[in-house]
This record gives sequence, C-alpha cells and structure tokens, in this order.
Amino acid sequence: MSEEFLRVARQEVSEDIAEIGNLLQRCSTDSDVTKNASEIEKHIHKIKGLAPMMGQEQIGNIATLL
Repeated sequence: MSEEFLRVARQEVSEDIAEIGNLLQRCSTDSDVTKNASEIEKHIHKIKGLAPMMGQEQIGNIATLL
C-alpha cells in the first residue's frame, strides 16, 4: 500500500474509534445501546475492512468478533 493510503486509512480508523467512544459515552442504558448499535456497527465494519489492508490483521480480527 502507498504511504498516502496508509496515512488516510490511519486517520479514518482513528476517527472511527473516536466516534465509537463518543457513541458509547452517550449510552447509559441498554436502550441507548440499542439506539446507537447501527451507527457503532458501521464504524466497526469500516475498521474491519481497513485494518487488514494496513497490515493490522489482529485489529481486523477483533473488529470481526465485535
């Protein structure tokens, strides 16, 4: 992969992780988690795809488990 791709992918993964954290902070009940589950899943799915392409297979495997 090119350095530019890796730079952009790292930035996107960092943003996705931060957004997952923001979403989880807003969850204080099971109902809140249910309401945010779809949005959380979108971010995890993106990490699942990008991580292995960046040579981070373990992170991709963790995202797959989630």
